[in-house]
Amino acid sequence: PPQFLDEESSPSHVSVQEGHNVRLVCRAKGVPKPTLSWTRQHGTPINSGLGAKVHQVDSEELMLKGVTRKDMGPYYCIARNKVPPSISKRIVLDVHLHFWRFSGQLLINSSRQETQEIHDGYTTNMSLSLKAIKPRDFGIYVCSAKNSLGETESNVRLYKINVSRETEKANESNKKNEGEVYSHEK
Repeated sequence: PPQFLDEESSPSHVSVQEGHNVRLVCRAKGVPKPTLSWTRQHGTPINSGLGAKVHQVDSEELMLKGVTRKDMGPYYCIARNKVPPSISKRIVLDVHLHFWRFSGQLLINSSRQETQEIHDGYTTNMSLSLKAIKPRDFGIYVCSAKNSLGETESNVRLYKINVSRETEKANESNKKNEGEVYSHEK
């Protein structure tokens, strides 16, 4: 009967960043050589990456391109030959989601705003840069991270500070005298 080759197959839990590609591998041995196919839990379609959705992929490897949160969840590799029983291996795909929201809307990169992720081991630092600030940009920005294990978010408030003419003149005078400009980042 079929038997999985665990050392040549993907682990039971695979994590990938949203928008990246992932390759799930499933290898098996037996006589005759088993055929392998992939399905999803509850018959959920598999995104082939070409815009087509299929319910089964016959292959040792399942390539998923540009994964999204809709691709998260369990995938099943099924090995069959003419000797019963058929066997299945469950591989859970976890898609890490990092994003910014403002006024309930997901923020995407544009000429006025840019999001960036900096990965360092198990840590991801999120930054949001805003250009040509307008009154409608003031408010609460939400930085969120989600995966199959949970979610977390943090709020950052951008607000307008009214500066009097005297304060502006004093700041300009200090800058000229010091010859340096100091900035504060958070």
